[in-house]
Amino acid sequence: MIVEIIKKVMEAEGAAKWQAYRPRPSMAGPSRCIRQMVYHRLNYPHKPFPGRFVILLEDAELSEITSDDLINRTSFVLHSAQLEIPQCFKMRGEWYGGKIDGIITDIQGADYLYEHKRINHFTFQSFDEGKNLPMDYFHQHAAYFNGLQKISKIKNGLLIIKDAMTSHFLEYLTEWRDDGDLYVHKLTT
Repeated sequence: MIVEIIKKVMEAEGAAKWQAYRPRPSMAGPSRCIRQMVYHRLNYPHKPFPGRFVILLEDAELSEITSDDLINRTSFVLHSAQLEIPQCFKMRGEWYGGKIDGIITDIQGADYLYEHKRINHFTFQSFDEGKNLPMDYFHQHAAYFNGLQKISKIKNGLLIIKDAMTSHFLEYLTEWRDDGDLYVHKLTT
């Protein structure tokens, strides 16, 4: 009864969420569907998002807001949310930017690039057990570091991945080196 109405409302609102193509660092990883990216790039007419998918997007956004609030209850300070980072990566001779989730400052004044992701339980398990690595997210993190170096000297980052079903977290400490490499350390879950 009410669930069907909610889905229809979300479908209507979902049409407004569609964005024209723009290259993004999060589309850089090896597990992306090439056909989907080509269709998106060519502005091929798309089907409206189903209401359930729009609800999923809303849940992901709320999950990030909740995690951000939890961070702000600690001695860490989360700031610079959705900061535009220019010139993160170059494609076909043209530079593209992105938006970071924020910067976290610890009690000693050290700054960290912060990215938050929310994923399904089975993918989370494969990352947690070491069967797979979140390469798409590491690529995105590296692109953001590349752009961030033009406006800041931040060299460390935190990638937080949340299990959508259990609310467990994975935490990766990243380090950007001057040679352009990203070093990743998985912290305890």
